[in-house]
Amino acid sequence: MSNFDAALEALADWQRRTLCEYLLNRSDELYTYEEALTHLETEARDAVDDVGSPSVRTGDIEHRLHHVHLPKLADANVIKYDTEERLIRPDRMLSTVEQIMDALDDDGGVLQEPCP
Repeated sequence: MSNFDAALEALADWQRRTLCEYLLNRSDELYTYEEALTHLETEARDAVDDVGSPSVRTGDIEHRLHHVHLPKLADANVIKYDTEERLIRPDRMLSTVEQIMDALDDDGGVLQEPCP
């Protein structure tokens, strides 16, 4: 799979898109797992239409963040994730993800809506 394909696959889930946007909108070079989790939980609570669905419950978000979303973003070189220290750093493909999100977001902001 090419880097570009991996970046597109990484953006297929609203939680990964939300996490990428979070990283892109901040100037820090190091983030904790807890910061990322808190941000996703807040975004899920704010998503009125899907509150209570399995994809936005706190326990589900935590499990999927650690076991699915962060590893997938790391595999796509969007982030570097230190599983022992639980630290997240932007990686080289984050700028490509930003370009993709900017291009798609020109269509009315549909990238941030949680999908059922």
